[in-house]
Amino acid sequence: MKRFIIPTLVLTLALTAFGPVASAQNSGGGNGGNNGNGGNGGNGGNGGNGGQGCSGLPVEHLDSLPVEALSQVELDDITFLREEEKLARDVYATLALSWDIPIFSNIARAEQRHMDMVALLLDRNGVTDPVADDTIGVFTDPELRALFSSLVSSGESSLEQALLVGATIEDLDIADIEEMIAETDNLDIAFVGYNLAKGSRNHLRAFSRTLQMNGFAPYAAQYLDQDEVDAIIASEHERGIVYDEYGDVLTTCDGGQGPGNGQGRGQGRGQGRGPGTGTCRAAD
Repeated sequence: MKRFIIPTLVLTLALTAFGPVASAQNSGGGNGGNNGNGGNGGNGGNGGNGGQGCSGLPVEHLDSLPVEALSQVELDDITFLREEEKLARDVYATLALSWDIPIFSNIARAEQRHMDMVALLLDRNGVTDPVADDTIGVFTDPELRALFSSLVSSGESSLEQALLVGATIEDLDIADIEEMIAETDNLDIAFVGYNLAKGSRNHLRAFSRTLQMNGFAPYAAQYLDQDEVDAIIASEHERGIVYDEYGDVLTTCDGGQGPGNGQGRGQGRGQGRGPGTGTCRAAD
């Protein structure tokens, strides 16, 4: 599953050489309705919180799948995947300190959720978590430690390089996850894999489109075929989609909606009502 070759990757980034920034972070249910008008001029209270969408569905569906025996390849793949998702989170969180743009911190939060999903997969299969120390930049795998340092160094050199680092990480993640899915017949691994790949495709779209919006050269594929990368970038974000263990759409959720209730006191009483809206975290 390990595809990266550090010297080649660093050289490629080095040879490759902000306005609006795309965001890949999606929240849960949204805010409630606007303030209502109270009686006799009093303002109503704030609306309640909107619904929570279907953010819990991936975990619930994972719990419904059988726990099956792991081959050595499957064991190695899911153990490595846990730290590979940590690599993405740690690099983005570190680059967010250098570049005051939201894309890095937003996607770092999404990568934390990816890490959490893989942790659930490890736990249900009785696999030791390689992330014994969750500190930024700390890895059990020495190659990942070295890769973290090289990617951060490249990303801190310029905004363009930082965005290229992000796109490269997502390219690598998709390639590794696709290989993991091809190597397993365990339904829980496939389920997690399909949904992590979706998130990585969304992140690759965000980094690539941000490069384009700011006049930088388009991202050139490092691990996937260029045709596959081009097709991903040209397609729409997969928002609110949860895939099942066969790669088919299990469900979609456009975000939770719910009425907001509030009471205000002025010279009289009033009530404020309005819908709450938000996008479910399945879009990560």
